[in-house]
Amino acid sequence: MKVILGALSKLLAGELLIDKNPLTLIQELDLKGQKIEEDFWQLLKMHFCGQTPSRKYIERVDEQAFNQPYLIKGVDMYGFLLNAKCYKLQEICDKYLNIGSSKFYCPAAPYVVLTINNIESLQSINSPDSEKGYVTEQEAIFWVPVLMGTKVGLLFKPERLVWFMAYLFVNNSPVLVSGREIFGFPKQIATFTFPSQPGETEPLSVDTLVFKKFFQNLKAEEARIIEVKTKKSLNDQTNSYEDPAEFLADMVNNLKINQVTIPNFDISLDLISGALGKAVNIIGLKEFRDIEDSSTACYKAIVYTPMRVTNFSRGTIIKNSLVKIHNYASHRICQELGLSNSDAQVAEITPSLSFYINFDFQVDNGKVLWEEGWQKRWKDQETDLD
Repeated sequence: MKVILGALSKLLAGELLIDKNPLTLIQELDLKGQKIEEDFWQLLKMHFCGQTPSRKYIERVDEQAFNQPYLIKGVDMYGFLLNAKCYKLQEICDKYLNIGSSKFYCPAAPYVVLTINNIESLQSINSPDSEKGYVTEQEAIFWVPVLMGTKVGLLFKPERLVWFMAYLFVNNSPVLVSGREIFGFPKQIATFTFPSQPGETEPLSVDTLVFKKFFQNLKAEEARIIEVKTKKSLNDQTNSYEDPAEFLADMVNNLKINQVTIPNFDISLDLISGALGKAVNIIGLKEFRDIEDSSTACYKAIVYTPMRVTNFSRGTIIKNSLVKIHNYASHRICQELGLSNSDAQVAEITPSLSFYINFDFQVDNGKVLWEEGWQKRWKDQETDLD
């Protein structure tokens, strides 16, 4: 605009002679001014904001952050539906998700799903990492079902069901680094014990590094965090299904038998059917601590990651299981999620529903829904999530 005003001043003063239509000249000067402004901001980004014209990722031979998407095969999943307090789940949503975007997030139901998974193969789909081979993975995840929508005053309009990973334990560095750096998944290293064969009654267990108490001279140590015991082996359970629709029907029937109350039953069906056939959409906070000021984040974003089941092999409802969760100063899982017996050192919880599934799935490229950028610019866009 200053370019245009300067030219008009010279024109009126008789200092500038033109042989073009005045309207054409103004349009050309306006475009030139926009180009100058764009070049100026690009200069600032390059030399003052640590950005360069090339965003190509610099690969290492020993790269730990494998490039996505991923194909994951041979998943033995043990799942447990745990009762939780809604107000505690809302506190989780407010802390990690309701931080500035136009979307609002709230718990979809007063439940958390614990899954403990033994995975035969995780591999990148695209080169160069697809040519390296695959890794195995063991993981335990506390999932919070969340409704994503818009809020006007006290009115909330839900738009989509998503899942938030509140706690996530894995057994090796490539899956930890890939999950944290690419998707913002809060992964931490753990040691797992699984049955030698799916269907045996050996307990599932997870150990991780904890601070039992917070004290300056206290050393962290590895300790038991999760343990699951089942009285019957999977081979002794009543029904096993190879058809996901039949398995879904049995799950819904068991929810009714166990008097599991979910505010919106359509949502409960979506929770289950989504995990069996549709995309399981994950919402999360991706952030990195700033190198100059550890109390601030150098990057912060709300990210969306779709996962989809590619093959369902079989599913079984598990009877008579017991989940034990150990609470420490550094891992207040029961307190944060509002689970039963949250004040106990070791909380013993009877799940409202337990199940086993063997399946394959794919993790696709995610999307940034909102991010805090340089010069306090906000990316908060209506992104097509389908």
